Amino acid sequence: MKLPNIFKNQINENLRNSREIFYSGKKEANIPHHFPFQAIIQTKSHSFKAKVIGKTTNYLVTANGRIIYLKDCLNFRKI
Repeated sequence: MKLPNIFKNQINENLRNSREIFYSGKKEANIPHHFPFQAIIQTKSHSFKAKVIGKTTNYLVTANGRIIYLKDCLNFRKI
């Protein structure tokens, strides 16, 4: 799998500082810690299927290099 340029170095450490739940408005959604995974993401403008390869506190990163801000996500479902 070809990763976007922002993921050039592999991290081999076991990091336990990530959050599993994010809040979008009044809703909450669980985001798995194990990457990559397929998900159906619904934003304010449209719904789409994506392969999520990374997460920060503010956004998700997909395999095609797309950034999806968590505050724009209305619904998130792992498939």
